[in-house]
Amino acid sequence: STKIPSLHPKEALEQSKGAFQAITRDGDVRFEIDFINKSGEVIPTEVTSSIFNINGRTVIQGIVRDIRERKLAEQARRETYAIIEKSPVVAFLWRNETEWPVEFVTRNVGRIFGYSDTDFLSGRILFSKVVHPDDIERVAHEVATYSQEPGRTAFVHEPYRIVAANGSVRWVNDQTFIRRAHTGEITHFQGIVEDI
Repeated sequence: STKIPSLHPKEALEQSKGAFQAITRDGDVRFEIDFINKSGEVIPTEVTSSIFNINGRTVIQGIVRDIRERKLAEQARRETYAIIEKSPVVAFLWRNETEWPVEFVTRNVGRIFGYSDTDFLSGRILFSKVVHPDDIERVAHEVATYSQEPGRTAFVHEPYRIVAANGSVRWVNDQTFIRRAHTGEITHFQGIVEDI
């Protein structure tokens, strides 16, 4: 079990004053607070608290969860996005549907291809519509062929062209990963599309 670190009262009172006021006002509250252990290490935690009235006495119950791993994961994700945003690579998540609607795309798609992430995420622009008309049949055939192979988890397209928002043509490499439901049915394709 995780040992709750000791806390210097001064820091605790300053960090949690507003949160405890919210508990008495709202009844239930979740907040983050930094605990400081005996060696001085700052430990980020999430506190879930509730207030009860038991036999005329007000009781505050709290659950303290160490969230260091979550904070490290969040930092790693921010750093990953920062790297991708500066690269010639766009990450896509396409639904396995006709026209490959985009469920997620990195924001650097605007810098590289001229379409905003909102263009794709809103469905206003479908990925199949930006693939060059001379390449779409081949790209669709590659997706269909690789998708039929049992146990296939990824594939690499032959380079193809994307028509950018300004009409210019960009050659891309596309490495695609297959995402399946627990039933084995393909639900999504994850793509790393690189402007070459």
